[in-house]
Amino acid sequence: MSGWGGRHHQAAAADRGVAAGPATEPGGLAQDRDAAAIAAAMAAAAPPAPPAITATDALAALAACVREDLRLHGLAHLPPMTEARFVELAGCLGEIGLRTDLVIDPVQAEEERRRRSSSAAGRPVVYAPTELGFHTDRPTVDVIGWYCVEQDAEDGAVLLIDTSDLGEHFGAAEIAGLGRVELGYFQRDAHTGQEEARRAPLVAGGPRGHLLYYAPWLVVPESAGGEAALLLARFAAYVERKRETALVRIRLERGEALFVDNRRLLHARGNLSPSSRRHIVRLYIAWPASPAAAVGG
Repeated sequence: MSGWGGRHHQAAAADRGVAAGPATEPGGLAQDRDAAAIAAAMAAAAPPAPPAITATDALAALAACVREDLRLHGLAHLPPMTEARFVELAGCLGEIGLRTDLVIDPVQAEEERRRRSSSAAGRPVVYAPTELGFHTDRPTVDVIGWYCVEQDAEDGAVLLIDTSDLGEHFGAAEIAGLGRVELGYFQRDAHTGQEEARRAPLVAGGPRGHLLYYAPWLVVPESAGGEAALLLARFAAYVERKRETALVRIRLERGEALFVDNRRLLHARGNLSPSSRRHIVRLYIAWPASPAAAVGG
């Protein structure tokens, strides 16, 4: 036996030997003193017990692992935890900007359509059971966190495409051209609940490489004519080729969590039954002020 535990047991054995030796036995006192001295020396030489790991320490360590997985793979899939733990973990990654309970609900779907501007007529509604095509969410979101409260009885998987290889399929001039294509997005006013229309490029540069913002139903038509239209068609073909050859499919079980880099991975969802009980909590997360440090880069 070696290490701190071994020394601990040896010292305990010496203590037992001291107690067992009668004081009247010849040489007993000297033996007791020797045993006590040996035990004291062993105790002094033993390294101190490691400090207890607190819940805060464990959460910080888990957040560091999630950041590393996001840096390397663009996603982090975690085993079951409580919803409160998921929210705490998300808060360790960055600032939580919005929480949405994703459920199939015709009332909420109709309310969402009513709130939207006329320019968003073709935009999918997350509360409807119809499929959601490949896209990223709005560009102000760095990381999306999903937590499974209840999964669909048949499917409900998140479908993912990693675009980190964009530079291998498009030249610098083509990527610059894609950067001139604009897409609309909507920022909801916290006081009125109304959405304000804004724009962002399909591709932008950043500390994490190419930062993508893609939702084909939100392309601004005046930015997508001529050569840009050809580039958009090539980009759509790239997405389709990735779907056929490199699709990542993750079906979350109850209590599982998934974090994805929203500026790197496209996500989608297939059709669900109108009676689906699927319930996913979605959190929008913004990296701290130093994104490169946040992802461990």
